Amino acid sequence: MSFPRGKSPPWLPPIEARVPLLVVRQHWLPLALDLAVPTLLVGAILTGAGFVALITAQMVLVVLAAAALWAAMACVRWYATSFTLTPRTMVLRRGVIVRSSRLIALETLQHVTTEQSLLGSLLDYGTVDLSMLSGSRERLSRVPDPEFVRDRIFATRLDG
Repeated sequence: MSFPRGKSPPWLPPIEARVPLLVVRQHWLPLALDLAVPTLLVGAILTGAGFVALITAQMVLVVLAAAALWAAMACVRWYATSFTLTPRTMVLRRGVIVRSSRLIALETLQHVTTEQSLLGSLLDYGTVDLSMLSGSRERLSRVPDPEFVRDRIFATRLDG
C-alpha cells in the first residue's frame, strides 16, 4: 500500500508519520548483563539438581519458568527503550508496562555532549547528554557509538 508523496498513513500520529533518520536502542551489554542472572540461576539449579536429592522436578521447572520470564522481560525492556531522530524532533521512549515518551524539538537543543568510560571505549558505547535552551537535560545512557549519534543530531539540526 502506498501513499501520495508527502502524505502519511491516516492511522499514524503526525510525529510518528515522519520518516525516522535514526533509531537507536541501548547497547547490547545491559541486555547481556540482565540475561546473565537467569542463565547463572538455571545453570546453578541444573548443576545442583544432579547432586542434591531435595530438588524435585517441579522445583526445577518453576526455576526454569521464572528464569525464562526474567529473560523475556529483560529483552522487552531493552527493546522498549529507544531514541528516534526525525528531521525536526527527537523522541525518547522508555518503559514496558508504564510507557513514557518525551518529544524534544531540535530547535530547543543547545548542547549535545558525550561521555565514554574505558570499557565504553573498548565496547563502543557511552552516554549522550542533551541540554535544552530551557535548562532541562536528558541523558541517553549506554548508547552505541555515541559520537556518531551526537554528530547525526547536529547534522540534522543544521539541515533543518
